Amino acid sequence: MDSGSTPQTVSRPLLDSGPIPLTVRDARWWAVGLVGLTLAFGLLLPAVALRVAATNVPPDAFVFGEASVIPAPGWELESASADSVKLTKNGVWAEFESGPYSGSAFARTLELAAQMQEEYPDLTASSDPRTFDTPLTVTGRLQALAAPTRTSVVAAVVDSGISADVTSLGESVQFGDAVGELQEMLESIRIQPDARNG
Repeated sequence: MDSGSTPQTVSRPLLDSGPIPLTVRDARWWAVGLVGLTLAFGLLLPAVALRVAATNVPPDAFVFGEASVIPAPGWELESASADSVKLTKNGVWAEFESGPYSGSAFARTLELAAQMQEEYPDLTASSDPRTFDTPLTVTGRLQALAAPTRTSVVAAVVDSGISADVTSLGESVQFGDAVGELQEMLESIRIQPDARNG
């Protein structure tokens, strides 16, 4: 052996090329983690979407107190105050008001119906109270009232200690033409505690 020769060294890359080897156990944990993340996002995204919806008033909506409503096409603003708006179309009017309330939407609807019947004694309930859904997954209640020449619908949406009340009235013929649009407006109601400042 030549004592003057130097040993040869083989240079190795700092990182091995190619895919990182996974054992069966590693692959299983990766799969569990991926499924967990997918489920977490699936559960969180609807909640985030609801929160965003609850804190944003639609640009075409009228705000009344702590709630808002999107007017149907052709409905015009007749009057407004801090806690109410009154819309009209072809002789039919609908007034939207909000305020504190600790009861249920069903109880509030019965109260509104009694108030309308006190003001217009010829009105009587023409059907059982019905439910409707709103954008923030809150269920409202409505009650139809009728007289020989006029029709009324009262409704309430109650959430977070706030009631959005709706009273409407019109001649029977005109009201029949507007009932679908009134339903659309009821279903657009949002109770938003920070709507006043939105």
